[in-house]
Amino acid sequence: MQNNKTIYLILKIAIFIASIYFIYYKLSEFSELWEEFANFNFTIISFLFLLTTLILMFFNWLFESYKWKLLVSKIENVNILTSYKAILSGITAALLTPNRTGEFAGRILFLKPENRVKGSFATFVGSIAQIVITIINGLIGLFVIFRFHNIAQFEKFNPVIYYSLLSVILILTLFAYFNIGKIILTISKIRFLKKYSHFYLICNEYNFYELINVLILSTFRYAIFVIQFYLLFLFFNVNIHFAESYVVVASTYFIMFLIPSFTLAEIGIRGSIILFFGALFSSQLAGILSASTLLWIINLAIPSIIGSLTILNKKSLSI
Repeated sequence: MQNNKTIYLILKIAIFIASIYFIYYKLSEFSELWEEFANFNFTIISFLFLLTTLILMFFNWLFESYKWKLLVSKIENVNILTSYKAILSGITAALLTPNRTGEFAGRILFLKPENRVKGSFATFVGSIAQIVITIINGLIGLFVIFRFHNIAQFEKFNPVIYYSLLSVILILTLFAYFNIGKIILTISKIRFLKKYSHFYLICNEYNFYELINVLILSTFRYAIFVIQFYLLFLFFNVNIHFAESYVVVASTYFIMFLIPSFTLAEIGIRGSIILFFGALFSSQLAGILSASTLLWIINLAIPSIIGSLTILNKKSLSI
């Protein structure tokens, strides 16, 4: 028993140190952002933009906490505070793994050991809902860009084929989400997967209205995210309209969704993509890149630090 406690303590300390180190390492690369801050002329308005963005971060993850609480209620009742802690721990774990796959593990630590595998599949449903919203908005963003902007790299694209492809992707995405239960039931008939069906059939327990609620919460999160980006554009004096900002953000994160990466590496990838789309609407590329970097710090780095403390204070990491 004492050995187990020692192992838990070492593991928690290791996660804490690793997350703090990775964040410190990444922040040290943002020299342009720190130079921007050093020369920044703060006003009451700019301070309010930044403060509002920070406040929205807490609401962003609060909506995610409600979403996760709703999903795992089929397995185990958790209060909103426990759900929030789970979300923050998931962010910490996501920071250290490719494509944020560790997010599942970070969250299910706050469920009873016997419910954790089912909990990972419940979490999966929430992730799919967020992906659906990302795809829908991304397709809208790309539609606007292809419709109203001449991009040399895509001049050879046939518009009919392109719009047809977007429509098919949109229809298939919505169909897959609202029929996730039927898809899971079909998968459960595969012979070597049958013995695990008691774990993943949780995905079949959500009715249409529950899936709608999860999708609505995902939409709220996405809306907050878009508003945060626009506020930081204003903070860095980027001359861009809200609708244009939405198109840039929606297109960027749709492309980001298609590119596998580590959470720590995605800031660089995202920077390149957002500069590509941002250049269509504004010449203030330094401000656009700074906004993207600062939002990464606000939405991921800060919650990750809090999440690492949450894991450190957790009494047990038993499996």
